[in-house]
Amino acid sequence: MVDTQGNIDTTTTVGARYFVPEFVKDLKTDISAGMRGITNPFTQARFEYPVDLDRWLIRPVQYFEYSAKREFYEETDLYFDRHISQTEMIRLLMQRSTETKTVGMQYNGSVGYYNTFAYNTGLRLFVSLAGTTQIDVSRYEDTRYDISPHAGVTRYSLGGGWKSAFFRKWLFYELEPRVDFDMVYDWHPNYVIRYWLEIYFGDI
Repeated sequence: MVDTQGNIDTTTTVGARYFVPEFVKDLKTDISAGMRGITNPFTQARFEYPVDLDRWLIRPVQYFEYSAKREFYEETDLYFDRHISQTEMIRLLMQRSTETKTVGMQYNGSVGYYNTFAYNTGLRLFVSLAGTTQIDVSRYEDTRYDISPHAGVTRYSLGGGWKSAFFRKWLFYELEPRVDFDMVYDWHPNYVIRYWLEIYFGDI
């Protein structure tokens, strides 16, 4: 990932995910393990319990992760999905997380629009915000901006994503261009491009 403030994320993640057979009806569980970079192994457990409510699909998701550098991390996601046509969907997302080396609780919220144009090809557009209940002042000490950091919302984002299979039905790429307005940069626009490559094994 590269952004316009000169930050370059060169970490490459390689891992595998195992989908556990259901031992409780509708409870979906998977376990992942891999490497982020060369010196940061991680393992992660994910639990999901979807519920249909009128025309909404509500999906609580819980993650537990341990890695060498990050140590313990946990995250709760709450998705509200509603289809507006056969190929289009609106998603509301609320998220919270804590980790060993970060003060306070982090939280996020977003509204997204999803459209599946063809089999294994889709577009998403989103607006989001991110914040924290406590602020890590050290993150703001080296910035070139004169900032008085405070807890609360620390970032607003506007962006989109394009995901598609290529060459084979089990090989996917995803691109996510977005614009962040971050307190660490005194709310100046920060242009970011993220990209993923995914390989699926088994039925898709």
